[in-house]
Amino acid sequence: MKLVTDTLTENLRKLTVDGVVYGWRVTHRPRPAAPHKACVDQLMAFRQGTSRAPLRILFPAGPAGGPEYIQRHGVVEIRASSITLNLHRPKTVAALIQRALDLGWSTKPMLVEDGFSFVSALPAAVREQLAESLSKG
Repeated sequence: MKLVTDTLTENLRKLTVDGVVYGWRVTHRPRPAAPHKACVDQLMAFRQGTSRAPLRILFPAGPAGGPEYIQRHGVVEIRASSITLNLHRPKTVAALIQRALDLGWSTKPMLVEDGFSFVSALPAAVREQLAESLSKG
């Protein structure tokens, strides 16, 4: 028997930003069309009750940065800002949701294909608060 799950609620976490509840999750997938088996981490969030209008922020491996997926799932290196970001941290997700809201995300889906630039446009103080240190070993 095959188990069918709703992809919007599978592994969903909840977070409140400015009194509004959001569902969110982080996924890691290979990109079949990409050269050298490149991978992409994706943050997907949506306001409770508006699952048809998700925010999707992609972090594809490439010159701008890439997932540190061998070390830790959901951790991305943002080369332009010289930081490592953990997409599983609620404070990180809250900051990215807030930025999307500031850019007009509300009742229509928003796709950010370059999550690295999206993060690099955050104020420096916010990026510093979100930065993670990776201990390799």
